[in-house]
Amino acid sequence: MDGITARRKAKVAAHEAIKKQADVTGEREAYQLHGVARRKTVLEVQEAGTEMITRKANVLLDAEVLESTLGMLKCDDCNGSVKVLVKPVCVDTVVSVTCVDCNKIVLEIKPKLMNVNKTEKEEDIYENNLSLVLTLASRDVSYREFFDAAESMKIGGLSYKSWLRHLRYIHNALLKKCVVMFLKARSAVQMIYGEIGRHPDTDGILNIDVSYESAWLDQGPERYYGVGVVIELYTGIVLDWEFVSSYCHECKEKKEDKVQGSYDEWKRSHERNCNMNYKGDSDGREEAVVQRMCSRSVERYQVRYVVFITERDSNACDKIMQMNNGQGPYGAKHAVVKEESISHLRKELGAALYKVRDQMIKMKCPELTKEVIGNIQSHCEMSVRLNLGKSRKDMKRAIFSSYLHCTAVDDTPDRHQFCPQGPDSLCFWQKARARNQTPPPHREANMFTNFFDLTDEIKDKITHIYARLADDDFLIHCRLVNTLTSSKTLLGWVWHRCGRERYRRLEMLQFATALTCLEWNMGYTEGGLHKELGLKYTPHTARMKEVMERSRVTRYQ
Repeated sequence: MDGITARRKAKVAAHEAIKKQADVTGEREAYQLHGVARRKTVLEVQEAGTEMITRKANVLLDAEVLESTLGMLKCDDCNGSVKVLVKPVCVDTVVSVTCVDCNKIVLEIKPKLMNVNKTEKEEDIYENNLSLVLTLASRDVSYREFFDAAESMKIGGLSYKSWLRHLRYIHNALLKKCVVMFLKARSAVQMIYGEIGRHPDTDGILNIDVSYESAWLDQGPERYYGVGVVIELYTGIVLDWEFVSSYCHECKEKKEDKVQGSYDEWKRSHERNCNMNYKGDSDGREEAVVQRMCSRSVERYQVRYVVFITERDSNACDKIMQMNNGQGPYGAKHAVVKEESISHLRKELGAALYKVRDQMIKMKCPELTKEVIGNIQSHCEMSVRLNLGKSRKDMKRAIFSSYLHCTAVDDTPDRHQFCPQGPDSLCFWQKARARNQTPPPHREANMFTNFFDLTDEIKDKITHIYARLADDDFLIHCRLVNTLTSSKTLLGWVWHRCGRERYRRLEMLQFATALTCLEWNMGYTEGGLHKELGLKYTPHTARMKEVMERSRVTRYQ
């Protein structure tokens, strides 16, 4: 835990130092603004105003109590008794009070109708029911769970057919929201690349840099599903996503008990709603996901994804470049290039140090602990982050300054001379000097304090590790930017929303992915569907959304 805490502190310190450097120099390269605030700015997201807030409150009442209370009313015209009809529609209620003698409607209460342009055959969709289904669907609550909760509260749930109709209504609003976001993202990408001097070619197509990441859930050799996302490099905007599934529960059940003629007829009618949208083997699923997203990039954004940043050890990006007989997804004229992220450098350093650690344990020199390796990785990573956007020479200097810093001891303080200076420096020795304080002993700073006691062979291996990281052949394929952490966080949100514990229909998985990506790009309030559906927040919910959004902006800026 101490190692994790140290790494977190190092990241926070480096983040603040980078922001201060950007404020002083005003250079775009010093601080790649791809955080939440940056995305919302370039997408021109307008914060929700008071028109999205309602002070209306709903209560649940016993239907019999409501009927007996309203039954005491009298008709204004004939003073006759009344007949009360209370019709619960899940959490909405239709109330009608009619005079028994003259049939005059004394009182009529109807919930707000949302699908006002519906046809005569369509079912009414009321405000509170729509809000409830939206909330439950956004949190991966199944119809069975909803039905059980409704029955326990004795409010009567929606039929499954009605539940699906509400989901379809919400899904249509989501599609419209995505179209709006795609248009805004297209303008934002064109603007950002115009600022850095990259413009569309003669065909009007812009070549851009993206990061790609995917996550898969395997439930057997032929049963798996997963999601892939493409994130624009400089803003962190999610440009596209694709959810694929190789399994359909309905198809499996039908195959087990099929009559050939009826099965073929059923298969044709079921094809539109089939949960399986990928039929290849698991080795080709990455290629299928990327191929689908690349095929939409030109039509949707007028761009090509020509640089893929990834840190994965899989051959996903290699397969991307081998599409179309080795010509890539866009043909031979527009080759796709794979580059590594800054996290790849950290992982390479850690893997190499662990190999050295195994040799040191055999030599009974176990001071290169997991905690020390974690601190060495963090310092190297943060040193490189401070030089994002600078020349390759500055990157090499950052890597070697980290090496000198981590191998310094009390007798060799001059090894800190290349560390960043100032009271906010990552280097404890430089920080103490800037504050006119005595630097603490290196052992207290958890440095690699037994470096000079090692054999020449071990020292040469450690030195060679850093030399390899700073080599041109390594750096030329390593785009030192911080985007893969963002994509992993995004995919974590997707899995948190749609879960991994039970079978789900493809529509629900796609819904969860699209809604998560909208919230990622536009924020919790504007990325939601309340505005498109005509729903409003209560004051308490609006405050909670604001608090959540501020926390997200602070954490992922």
